[in-house]
Amino acid sequence: MNIVLPKKKKRNDIEIDTTTDNNNNTTTTTTTPTATATTTSGGKTSSSEFSGSQTKYGEVVWDNLPLNAREAATTLGFQKDTWDADGWPDSEDTWWADLTPDEQFAAKTLGYDQAAWDNQYEETYWKDLPDVAKRAATFVGFTAATWDADDWPANGNKEWNDLTEAERKAYMVLGYDKNAWD
Repeated sequence: MNIVLPKKKKRNDIEIDTTTDNNNNTTTTTTTPTATATTTSGGKTSSSEFSGSQTKYGEVVWDNLPLNAREAATTLGFQKDTWDADGWPDSEDTWWADLTPDEQFAAKTLGYDQAAWDNQYEETYWKDLPDVAKRAATFVGFTAATWDADDWPANGNKEWNDLTEAERKAYMVLGYDKNAWD
């Protein structure tokens, strides 16, 4: 008889998921950064906290990256100096379909999917956006109608460094960083 016991618990901003397989005498533990969002009764996001893989770890310096994120970044060609300086390796110029399977896995570990990697969801209809991308887009001022019409909110005209920290994190969820923005 194979008994698998999943356990989930939260510690600050990390969800810890532990699965024990008594038959094989193994335990697997994964940690996932979590985010909080506050939604008003009207359905609008009034405040949001995006972090970890949701922001592609863009707000985390190299030395504070979780080991799996640092390994993923290394696979994509990052080093401490390029990561901390908001630089980008040659893989950034590679379309998702041309990434190796290891590079695609690394990009997924950092929070990317094909649409975020290739074009910051710019060619993705609202209905097809992942939920976290919809929350981030709503936070910076998009609606379904403005997103689909490619009608940017006022903060879309700001320089990256002029955005608030919360706006930068929300745009990171959408696949932007300083280099992709400016």
